[in-house]
Amino acid sequence: MWLEARLKIVKEAPGVVIFEADDVWGVPDIITSLDSEQNPLIWLQFTPDHFGDPIAQGNVLADAVKKTLGSPLFGYGLPFHFGLSVLVRHLELLGPFTLAVSGGEYGLEVIDELLRKEFSACRRIVAFSRIPSDFGLPTPCFTLGPEDLKMTLDEAVWMADSALSQEEIRRVWQESGGAYESVKRQYRAGLDFPSLYKPAPIGNSSSASQTFEIPPDDFFHALANRKLWIEAFEIAVEHHIEGVKDFIEPIGAAYFERGLFQRFWELLCCLPTKLRRHEAVLFWMYSAAIAVNQHRTLATEVRAYLEHHDAPELRALYASATPNASSKALAKQAVEAKETPVTLRLYGFLLSVFEGTEDATEVLLKALNLSEMSGQDHEVVTIGNLLSSHLCRIGRFRAAAHWAEWTLEQFYRRGSREELRRLEAIGNLAFSRLLIGRLAGLEDIVQDFVLTPSLYGIPSMEGIISTMGDYMLVTGKPSKALRFYQINFKHLPLQQAPFAALDLVRGLVCLKQYESALEIAERMLSLLPATMEPLQAYGYLAYGIATTYPQPTEAKPYFLRAIELSKKICNAVTLTQASLHLARIYLLEDRFEEAQRSLSNAEPGIGELGESGWLLLGGSNDDFRDVRMLWNGTSVPMQLIFLGDQQVRIDFESSDLRLRLCELLTILALHPEGLDGEELALHLYGDGANPSTVKATISKLRGRVAIDSRPYRLAVPFEADFIEVERHLGRGNVREALELYRGPLLPKSQAPFIVEYREQLEENLRQSALLSGDAKVLIQLAQRLEDDLVLWEATKKTLSHYDPQYSLVNARVNQLRRAYNIN
Repeated sequence: MWLEARLKIVKEAPGVVIFEADDVWGVPDIITSLDSEQNPLIWLQFTPDHFGDPIAQGNVLADAVKKTLGSPLFGYGLPFHFGLSVLVRHLELLGPFTLAVSGGEYGLEVIDELLRKEFSACRRIVAFSRIPSDFGLPTPCFTLGPEDLKMTLDEAVWMADSALSQEEIRRVWQESGGAYESVKRQYRAGLDFPSLYKPAPIGNSSSASQTFEIPPDDFFHALANRKLWIEAFEIAVEHHIEGVKDFIEPIGAAYFERGLFQRFWELLCCLPTKLRRHEAVLFWMYSAAIAVNQHRTLATEVRAYLEHHDAPELRALYASATPNASSKALAKQAVEAKETPVTLRLYGFLLSVFEGTEDATEVLLKALNLSEMSGQDHEVVTIGNLLSSHLCRIGRFRAAAHWAEWTLEQFYRRGSREELRRLEAIGNLAFSRLLIGRLAGLEDIVQDFVLTPSLYGIPSMEGIISTMGDYMLVTGKPSKALRFYQINFKHLPLQQAPFAALDLVRGLVCLKQYESALEIAERMLSLLPATMEPLQAYGYLAYGIATTYPQPTEAKPYFLRAIELSKKICNAVTLTQASLHLARIYLLEDRFEEAQRSLSNAEPGIGELGESGWLLLGGSNDDFRDVRMLWNGTSVPMQLIFLGDQQVRIDFESSDLRLRLCELLTILALHPEGLDGEELALHLYGDGANPSTVKATISKLRGRVAIDSRPYRLAVPFEADFIEVERHLGRGNVREALELYRGPLLPKSQAPFIVEYREQLEENLRQSALLSGDAKVLIQLAQRLEDDLVLWEATKKTLSHYDPQYSLVNARVNQLRRAYNIN
């Protein structure tokens, strides 16, 4: 009676419902009763530990969403802004929900954004014990306090259901003040019912009035046995439990997976000195200090410990904390003392940064093998990302793409939840594929980025933000690219400024804002002496690019300096970039041999570049056409890009051809033996077509493309994406076929032959995808074909429940089944 009446009020209330009442007034019972199949409940409960910590609040959101959906939509370790943005983006597919927050005073930032964002058709509930005086309530909102929630005597009588006398009921009601939980507790106690538990997001929890006398050591070990490492560590720190040192490895991994670096650091600082000096504890303390930029405060203590102990992992960590010329030797010493995934990973990282040789590849592979054998899943993902970045750095762009893809698969398979590591793998995959020209399907990958201001400046995010800009640049959106580049330039520290400046200069040059580009480059050039040498190549390269368009000759010394530095540290990306620009200048001066030598300097990087890679590291086809032709030796074949597009390229230059001419090119490409006029007319127009019409069309096409007569056939070498898809399918390379399949063949064409071939190609791809059982292939094709329930259901079967895409796929399956009236 009481609950039904309050639920009716809440459900009919306009706008957001605000509770200002302690839990004893029954707020948790109201919230949990709002859960329904049509409107599932996402319930966030904040505590004092979450106050002012956006990452801890983000983890609460991640857990709440996972509990409701049954699988994660996003992971741990990023601010709540990120999770809310992901949720909003997919709300139409997943929702509507009831979004509830309790302990509101400890999550004010989350509530503020939750109330400002557009959650159409979602009911929003916020519960405070006391609303802060400076917190602005939304309009419209409906506020309920103790007076609104107080039970009437009649409601108390109804709850008792004749089990108690009228006098007992009145006494209980009066003693409780009409507070629902108090009435219920006293009523149950009077009947000798079990103790009352109140609803909570993670299940029923004990009532506030209940107390338990459990020895802290027993409590700690009980939590540890359940692998509740964060909760166990909080108890251990409070009660100075000596045994915590034996569990510090999984405890540290848990805090790092959730991105709770600041909290972990603060708790570690509270440990007794004796515990802090334990080697494993000191290692994790130094790791946390590095994560929160406090490592200098601990450096003296770490150095003192290393003077008297081998401590290989701590030594390697100390070497990598402030990379310099002597760091490699220190890390090598650690590896020689003991080879572990950590010592090898950190040594491999330093080799990659300062040398960039294949030695780093071998060391990182060894680290990966050890981490797999020892079951250290978080190390597997971390090392996989390092390997991908390193391979890209030394010019093995294709291998880098394969390792990034493998790392992403391992992330899902091993149930990892550290969101930043997942985004890092996605960023590595996107960047390497941009370089090798595998743009097909990349849009689906890039959509995984949800960029919010709270992510600016977070370590590793700079590469992801840069890649977002790169994708926009090569897909013809330079203004959008510039916005991403500006984010990095504004937020990155001085040591990373050359990297950000190069991106920004490229974006400005692409928009022909040469004066602005030169201003940024000049500023960066003056700051270079204060930056690390491995990053200075970016600064010289930025100045060279900014100078090359107005005054190409003056840019040469800066490209030469960038090449010198890039070779020194084996950075194939900057080496390739500088070499392409230098070769262009030599060609402008008719110095062909020097141009050829410049290009030879940049092997293997240039050899692995695809179409988008040339655009990304060089520039527009107009500017670099001669460079590309010099590299290839001859003009590249004509390219027909007709899947989801209508683009013809000859000698790297796009030709604007109307649909009818593209249809004719498609038919001729698929009939290399040639066709006569009547056959062409039949394929283009159907029965009753006039061959003379085809003759006129052929005449128009000949102005652009060489075509033989008797029979009609293409007289120029060519490549066609639709033919490549067919070849890949014939060889069983379904992934490669799907990457090229950007969409239907000439989607606007109604030519009989094109329509038939288009449907046949799509069905061949569909059947190959279903037979492959490959989750990646299935989800990409399902997203492109949109309404194919068979594909979506097959995708669902292949996905791990740990995969953030599982929830979205499951929601899409349910949505389509409803649309098709399938139970």
